[in-house]
Amino acid sequence: MPVVGRWTGREAAALRQTRRMSIRAYAAHLGLSTSTVLNWDRRGTLARLNTETQQLLDIDLERAPEDVRIRFHAEVGVMPAQQDPVSDITFPDAQADAEEKDPMRRRTVLASLVTVITTPITTPANGQLDLDKASGLVVKIRRAYQSSRYRQALTMLPPALSALASGAHDDARATALTSEAYQVASGLLLKFGDPVLAAIAAERSITAARACGDPLAVASSMRAVAHGLLAGGHAAHASRAAETAAHKLATTIKMRSAQEFSVYGALLLRGAVAAARSENTNAAGTLLDEASLAARHTGPDGNARWTTFNPTNVLIHRVGVAVELGDAGAAIRLAQSIDPTAIQVPERRAMLLLDTGRAFIQWGKYERAFSAIQSAEEQAPEEVRTRRSVHLMLHDIARRSPLSMQRHVRTYIESLGASV
Repeated sequence: MPVVGRWTGREAAALRQTRRMSIRAYAAHLGLSTSTVLNWDRRGTLARLNTETQQLLDIDLERAPEDVRIRFHAEVGVMPAQQDPVSDITFPDAQADAEEKDPMRRRTVLASLVTVITTPITTPANGQLDLDKASGLVVKIRRAYQSSRYRQALTMLPPALSALASGAHDDARATALTSEAYQVASGLLLKFGDPVLAAIAAERSITAARACGDPLAVASSMRAVAHGLLAGGHAAHASRAAETAAHKLATTIKMRSAQEFSVYGALLLRGAVAAARSENTNAAGTLLDEASLAARHTGPDGNARWTTFNPTNVLIHRVGVAVELGDAGAAIRLAQSIDPTAIQVPERRAMLLLDTGRAFIQWGKYERAFSAIQSAEEQAPEEVRTRRSVHLMLHDIARRSPLSMQRHVRTYIESLGASV
C-alpha cells in the first residue's frame, strides 16, 4: 500500500538514499534516465513527478526491505506500511546493481522466462491461487511494460506465469489473467529480439483467451499474434490477421463501451502498420481511417485494456505508417502536429520520437535523427537501450553522418552497449 500522498523530488531522493544506491544505479533499478533521478536531488520539493513515476515509486517502496522502509520513515516522516502477508505469488526484487548494460543479468532473467514459455502445458495441480493478488501482479507487469521498464516486467513474469499455471484452469478469471500475462510475455520477447519464442507466447495467450470465452480477450491476444507475424517478416499475413480479428469482434459483440472500441481500434492500427510494410498503401489508409472513427468513442488519453488506444495514438500510428511507406516529409509534418503532453504512456512517447528519427534518416537529416533518439531515451530509456532496431538506427547514423558528428554518435552507441 502506498504511504506517500504525493511524491516530489524530496521523497524520491530520500528513497534512493535509504536504499543506499547511487544515482546511476537507482536510475537503472527504476528504468529511468540518470538525468531524471539527478533532477530529484537538485530540485527537491520543486520537482513534480508524473503519474507513471508516482506509481513506480509506490511499487518500489512497497517492495523495499523492512530496514529500508524504517530509514525512509525516519528521513521523511511518513508511516511505514504494514508488511503484507506472504503472497501466493512472489517475484524477486530487481537487483540494485543490475545496470542496463549488464548483458549477463539480462540473459539470466530472460532465460527464466524462456524456461516457462518452452515448458509443455500439463494438467494443473489445482493449487490455491489468490486471484486478487494475481490480478494485481499482472497490473504491475502491464504498468512496467507501458513505462518501458522491461527488465522489471521481465523479472516479474516467470513467477507470475508459473503461479497462474498452478491454479485451476476452469476458472475464467484465472484463464483470462493467463492470457494477459502471455500477451505481455510475447511483447517483451519481441522487444528483446526473439520472434520465435514470442510466437509461442502469443499462441498460448490466444489459447487461454479462447478457453475463458471472452471475445475481447481473444481479440487482444490477436494483437500479439499479428505483431509476431509482422516481426517475423510476414507483413501481409499480419495485416490480414489483425483486420480479420477486428471485424470479427465488431460482428460478435455490440460495440458500445470504450473497452470494445479500444481493442477493435488497436487491432486496426496494428493492421495498418503491417499493410504499410507490405506496401499496401490503400489498405493502410483505410485501416487508419477506421481507427480514427473508433477513437471517437474513447477518451483523449484512453488506455482501456492496456491498448493506449485514443485519438493521439491514431496520429502516432499515422506517423509510423508514413515512415513505412517512405514518405518522410509527411511523417515529420504529422509528428510536429502532435502535442507531446497528450501522450500519457512513456513507451508511446518513445515510439513517436523513434519513428520521427527514422523519418529524419530517410530525409538525410542525421543530426536531427540522432537528437530524436536521445529524446526517446529520456522518455523511455529501456526502449532505446534494449531494442536492436534502435541500435541499427544508431549505427546507420554513425555510418552516414558527417565526420564532425560520427565520433559523438559512436561514443553514445558505446554508452548504450548497443552492439548489432
